[in-house]
Amino acid sequence: MATYKALVLEQFGTSLVLKDVQTPPVTLGSALVAPLYAMIPPLLPVLLSGAFKEQLLFRTSLLNTKSPVNFIAICSSTAPLQITSNVSSIQPFPPYTPGYSCVASILSLPPDAITLQIGDLVWVDATIRSRDNPHTEIIRASLCGADPGSLTLMKSVSNEGVFIEKLPVPLEGIF
Repeated sequence: MATYKALVLEQFGTSLVLKDVQTPPVTLGSALVAPLYAMIPPLLPVLLSGAFKEQLLFRTSLLNTKSPVNFIAICSSTAPLQITSNVSSIQPFPPYTPGYSCVASILSLPPDAITLQIGDLVWVDATIRSRDNPHTEIIRASLCGADPGSLTLMKSVSNEGVFIEKLPVPLEGIF
């Protein structure tokens, strides 16, 4: 199978490593894109160090965690994020590829893509939503994922950040 390069965080607090990874297949509902320009968010050093999770655990411990605590998360949702005392999966665990949004060129499309064309320049949105529940969302390779649905979504897609040569992206996240 063909490979491509990705910047991978293997452990919190270490440098990113350039690795060869396998090219994912194009599936229905998702395009394969080549990120060209990626934003480097100000929060990136905190995420790469693992400190964000530690700060969130500390803040949660100061509050009554017998019932869910509402946090306004760094999400595009207007609904508060429900976080219980178990916030161990609020950000991805290494190994993962960081980076959450980018300008990209479309490399490959599934048969259910109607208006997009191979070679189109597109914006890849950072927010990934569940296709069967629009209130379940995460920020790609970054934050969120405190309810059971978001945790499932995070485990299935969030290790695919944009610091990578080829990225599968849901069609609804391409503009």
